Amino acid sequence: MVVPPSPLVPAGRSPATIEPPWITIRALPESVGVARRYARARLRAFAEEWVDTITLITSELVTNAYEAVDSAKLDEAEQVIRFGMFCTPRWTHLYVRDSAPAQPCQRDAAETDVHGRGLGIVESLAFWWVQRDGPGKTVHALVAAPDVVLTQADIDRLAVNL
Repeated sequence: MVVPPSPLVPAGRSPATIEPPWITIRALPESVGVARRYARARLRAFAEEWVDTITLITSELVTNAYEAVDSAKLDEAEQVIRFGMFCTPRWTHLYVRDSAPAQPCQRDAAETDVHGRGLGIVESLAFWWVQRDGPGKTVHALVAAPDVVLTQADIDRLAVNL
């Protein structure tokens, strides 16, 4: 697969309706901003508070993927990140996939640390998050809409398709 040098590769949709729309972005520092803008554009009709939360989680997950790919020294064709989201009025499912072998690791960062807060932020804002392995990894996060209480049944319905 040849990926053009721009941070945004043409968007696509899976033929399977259960798979959320996605974009494939180059693993570059500016790709985090591309993913944030994509998320904001997809969420225009939703409450600003929810949009801010989803944008922050997007930023943290894509930053983690970028750093994992960057440190793995992968071939150029593997230096991509797939970011997808599926939105409903009750919740948004985000996922970020990369080819790096390193697994995400939640750390206890000190106030002065520059890195190490990403997954803690995701855990505090998302209703649920999980990592799935394959070649590389995919990190999923489920974010409830404001004033919506999600249940284990909501997670179970979503997890069947992961």
